Amino acid sequence: MLSAVWPQEGEVPHEDLLASAEEFSSRQGRVVRVRTFGGWDVELLPDRGLDIGLALHGGVPVSWVSPVRDRRPLDRPRDRDWIARFHGGLMATCGLRGFGPPQEDRGLHGQAGHLPAGAVAVSRRVTAEAAEVAVSAVIEDARIFAPSLRLERTVTLRSWRGGRSALEVHDVLSNHGPGEAEIGMLYHVNLGAPLVASGSRITVRSDDLMHRGGVMTVDPAVYPAVAEGVDEHVVERTGFDGDQAVVTVTGTAGELALEWSAGTLPHLAQWVYPARNRWALGLEPATSSLVDEGAQLVRLPEGSSRRHELRLSLENRVAM
Repeated sequence: MLSAVWPQEGEVPHEDLLASAEEFSSRQGRVVRVRTFGGWDVELLPDRGLDIGLALHGGVPVSWVSPVRDRRPLDRPRDRDWIARFHGGLMATCGLRGFGPPQEDRGLHGQAGHLPAGAVAVSRRVTAEAAEVAVSAVIEDARIFAPSLRLERTVTLRSWRGGRSALEVHDVLSNHGPGEAEIGMLYHVNLGAPLVASGSRITVRSDDLMHRGGVMTVDPAVYPAVAEGVDEHVVERTGFDGDQAVVTVTGTAGELALEWSAGTLPHLAQWVYPARNRWALGLEPATSSLVDEGAQLVRLPEGSSRRHELRLSLENRVAM
């Protein structure tokens, strides 16, 4: 079996072998496929707000993919339509004007992941030590009788000599008015097998833990064994130390760390779904609580913006 040995300068005829981005159209929408040497192989979905679909690292699946294979966006998701097109993927954005259960003015988890991205641009940088691809886009949620919102998103993938890799999401959400806007965003980061296995450890430092439902039947620090039926478990953590927070998932296949800007995303929902042939772990930084039914949305004055940042890091077990 070939190992991913980082080539020396002058040994490859084209940088595409180390970092590439290919944009194409499929029956289910536009796709930007990004690859970095020895690291990421990721599908970005411009027709779904530049969300992140299937993600492999070193040829091994990292993202969870749901049984729903149809990932076409919906014009205006209502009620629980969001579930009908929840294909999973590494990151599904919820918001921009709220998430959680359906409300009178929006469906389940909002429509952020169904808004088309415009001004899609790709940049690339390759050095003797690293390969990097960045894809940026603008997502508009314009309204006639309400404030218009704009989300400027950049997804950057990096691989380094030695086997380290990182994927970063930088979002700037702006209110272009008129008037103050209420916003709510949740980043549905979806992980699956083989990274998530029975007994995988989920480690996060926070002061407070809440759960949804009557009795918490799973240990939130350990992923449970395969279960029959479709029971899900949701807990929520707050009280992070400082402006940056981190959660790690450690299993026999390796370790993944998710860091995020806890100053602007002070809540972390953890979704555990160990059902047979479903098997998902959701790690979901959010602007406000998913579990507390009385949670308030964030108020964003006209002309203001806020920044949300997430970073996934992995290290290959094969030396490069």
